[in-house]
Order: sequence, then C-alpha cells, then structure tokens
Amino acid sequence: MIIRPLTETDVPAYQALRLRGLCEEPVAFGASAEEAALESPAAIIAHWQDSAKTPGNFVLGAFLADNLVGIVGLTREKKAKLRHRALLWGMYVAPEAQGRGIARALIADLVARAKAVEDLEQIHLNVTSVMTVARSVYLRLGFEICGHERQAMKLADRYYDCEQMVFWLREQAG
Repeated sequence: MIIRPLTETDVPAYQALRLRGLCEEPVAFGASAEEAALESPAAIIAHWQDSAKTPGNFVLGAFLADNLVGIVGLTREKKAKLRHRALLWGMYVAPEAQGRGIARALIADLVARAKAVEDLEQIHLNVTSVMTVARSVYLRLGFEICGHERQAMKLADRYYDCEQMVFWLREQAG
C-alpha cells in the first residue's frame, strides 16, 4: 500500500472513488452524489490548488497496485481565531479493500502530516451515529467525542444524528 497526497493526475480516479462512496454510503457524508457529479475536474483541480496555499490542507490517497482505494482530506480553518483547528473530511475506503488497515493507515498519515504544521492543534470530524464501524475506528485511533448533534443530517425523510470528534495534536493548554 502506498499513501500519498493526490495530484492533478489523480483527479479522475478521485472523482470516481468519491462518487462511489457517496452513492454506496450516502449517510456517511454531508455532500450528495448529485452535488459531486456536477463538479468538473477543472473545478476540483482549482480547489486543490487554492487549498494547497494553506499549510494543513491536503487530500490523501491510498493505492493498492496503482489503484486508488481510499481517500481522506484535511482542511484547515481560515479564520484567525479558528486556525488552530482543521477538519478531517471525505474518509472512504472501497469495500473490496476494507479489512486491510487502509483507513487506519490513511488517518495515521493524516495525523502525522497535521502534527508537522506548526500551529495546528486539533483535528475535528463529524461521524453519523449509524456509522458504527467508522466511529469505532476513530475512537481506537485517539479521537474523542466532544459533541452530539441531533438530526444533523436529513436524507429523504429520515434524520440522522452526528457525533463531533476531536484529535488533540498538541497538549491542551487548559
């Protein structure tokens, strides 16, 4: 397995895997497949290039035999008072690649890269409460539950609760 930041040449594979995740696990993501399908490769590239100007923003991919099988992104808060925080987003591993430690490896790499950003202190994420496997992976890797939002997501006529989690990159100042 190889984990590395995704580049412009990875956009078609990224788009396909992201769309697959949004279709197969719609409750896991705030974005919808319909919204993602409208994004052009040029728009994704432009977004990545703009994001890359800020340390702590990146999208990682996990590759098995040159096939992209896992993705995860990190986006740093832009506002001065919130710049010590970043958001983990878009975590997905293709079902045929699950059970091989790919999610764990992606998150470990993401955390290591985040720790290298001088003034970044926290990684936040939201996980839908029904995503019990994802929730347990995050907890095992050191994320803590820091909040619960009832009816945070609505898909069709059904509501889903979300838990907010945090990973502390630096000692808490108290």
